[in-house]
Amino acid sequence: MNKSKMRVFIAIILFLALIILFLHLFSPLGLKAIYRFSYPNPNWIKNIFGISSVTDWGSIDGQIKHLSVTSDKANFSIVLPPAEKNFSRVNVSMSFKTKEEAKLCITNDFTGEVESIAFFQPVLQNLQWPATAEDGLVLYQKNIKYNSMNEFFEDKSITASDGKGVGVYDYKLQSKIDDAIAPDKDFTLDGLIRGSHTFYVFVKKEPLVINVEKSDLNQYVGKDELEITIEENGRSILYTLIEDDGVEEKTLLPGRTQSATIEKKLPQGVYKVKLTSSSDSVITNLRVNQGLVVFEGLFFVDNPAVYPIAKEYKKHNIFTDSSVIDFALARESEKQNIFINGEEFPLNQKNNTIDLNSISANLASPTNSRQKINEIEIHKNDVNIQSKSVFSLTREAFFKPYLSQTTEINNSVDVTKLDFIIGKYKKADEENGWYKQTLSIPVNIDSAKQKEVQFSIFKNEMQTRFYEWLSIKDLTITLE
Repeated sequence: MNKSKMRVFIAIILFLALIILFLHLFSPLGLKAIYRFSYPNPNWIKNIFGISSVTDWGSIDGQIKHLSVTSDKANFSIVLPPAEKNFSRVNVSMSFKTKEEAKLCITNDFTGEVESIAFFQPVLQNLQWPATAEDGLVLYQKNIKYNSMNEFFEDKSITASDGKGVGVYDYKLQSKIDDAIAPDKDFTLDGLIRGSHTFYVFVKKEPLVINVEKSDLNQYVGKDELEITIEENGRSILYTLIEDDGVEEKTLLPGRTQSATIEKKLPQGVYKVKLTSSSDSVITNLRVNQGLVVFEGLFFVDNPAVYPIAKEYKKHNIFTDSSVIDFALARESEKQNIFINGEEFPLNQKNNTIDLNSISANLASPTNSRQKINEIEIHKNDVNIQSKSVFSLTREAFFKPYLSQTTEINNSVDVTKLDFIIGKYKKADEENGWYKQTLSIPVNIDSAKQKEVQFSIFKNEMQTRFYEWLSIKDLTITLE
């Protein structure tokens, strides 16, 4: 090859290298941004904690053999390419060894925790039942009864048993709601609730319209943003944000009212709505154009002695089918008495648990004649109310968004007592003594608002001693 051809060849190679570098850095035209987690010089990786390299001591050059995870929770972050681009999906490919239940969590400084997903679950990994996979869900059957996922969901005997005999993993099995029982009137929050709340809504008619108003207490330094997320079967389908009121210093004066309205056409069904904020924000108004709305928990603050935003004490009546209810006073000075089904109970310490199993005189639920619900009446407020079930603010608005007799899958569950298991775990493949797992995780990442994305790898069972519980041979992350 003469010198002229050699120069042309070298020029072409350099040009192609520049193009590849440009595509990797800036991801134009919606192309993928690929990050390879490599050692000893990880490219684009920073803030590494709990992950160390293990060398092959038998080799001359001390080549890296694998990555070792000894901490119960290991962290690292990847630097986003310097381009204004939204990423909606994180694809992860990894080769590993472990015997522990292990999850990957994606967080970022704009939206907080986005998603966590299991890449290894020993009980499900070793399960030999036939499996059907569809839309990210997997149905395991001890004995094949259903030919499709839809047949399982449509079986009324599952709903009638409230999920008994069904195991779930990273998933909640929804109840079947008869739209005839859903009242036509809209839901309106009558009172003030503080901090983050999660509620479920049964959409009977299109579109779903949600209006949220919030005011910042400004009792603490920093921003007070309110994130609103709508989820369907654990998948985020809509996200919006109410910004801080502009007052980041501590003033003790409630901020101006801010609001956001969401309107989206959705097919009939149950949807989860997450209102995520700091305890420095109060939701002053919440309106939903549907009749069935229930909350995972409620933190009422209609107490003018404590909160300047409250104009008066307001009595609240709430309803739940749970017979074990937890009450946490925000301040022990606000000790009070509450009423459950007309019977008086003292809240005389910061944390109180009331078990109604032996004393409850329950009322019948309008959504299920066999289901009993309890009526709770509070007057003084400044109390956080939780249970393993849900709460409604009116009797007619109560419904069960998910089946409550299902069994959460963990390492101590006896799967022989179950008939079906449904969840989000996909079995890892085995190859040459290593597990191979691929994950596709929906996210909401705006590179214009953040510079990096944070990841965590963790196990559910915490240990006091350090040992290598996870070995990683390869980890590739792709943002789309």
